[in-house]
Amino acid sequence: MDLRNSIGALMMATMIGSVAQAAPVVSGNTSGPDGSFSINMFFANDATSTVDITSMSINGGTALAFPMLWDEVGTPGGTATLGGAILGEDTQVLAISFSAFAPGATFQLTGMDPDGDPSPPHPLSVTIGELTGVTVTFGFSDGSSAAYRFVDDPAPEAGLVLAPAGDAVPAPATLALLGAGLLGLTAMRRQRA
Repeated sequence: MDLRNSIGALMMATMIGSVAQAAPVVSGNTSGPDGSFSINMFFANDATSTVDITSMSINGGTALAFPMLWDEVGTPGGTATLGGAILGEDTQVLAISFSAFAPGATFQLTGMDPDGDPSPPHPLSVTIGELTGVTVTFGFSDGSSAAYRFVDDPAPEAGLVLAPAGDAVPAPATLALLGAGLLGLTAMRRQRA
């Protein structure tokens, strides 16, 4: 392997490593059991994460059972600090901003009351299990975002847990670095040809 190929391989490995390192580690769950009308949500920015959470949206329109409105958002708690009021009460999407949601911090909403949208034909009272499919999208301090979905916890009657809904969107700086590396590799290959 010549020097140019070695440098190209090193650049690519560095870029791939930087994309992997930028990935935040987020978790969340609901209180159980699945049939409960007492809905509480809990979120954590894992202590191993490298970025702060700056925003979060909870989309009731993505629930698998039927779309829902957040009739009451509940009482916020945890160690994260809100950046303002929780927006979206009586709509399908709650929008929450944070002034501090650092790695190791938690955020919870207790006593939430979602309703079917529209009501009727959907029920006025929603159980935890009917929240399956609700998408939660997080924004991070590095400019990236990631979408998660509530899925059934495999433990019997344990409520729901967050699972990745798709690939995280890398930060703009990471995308620029990746693009520059790809352009560099393309230029090196053209010089060899």
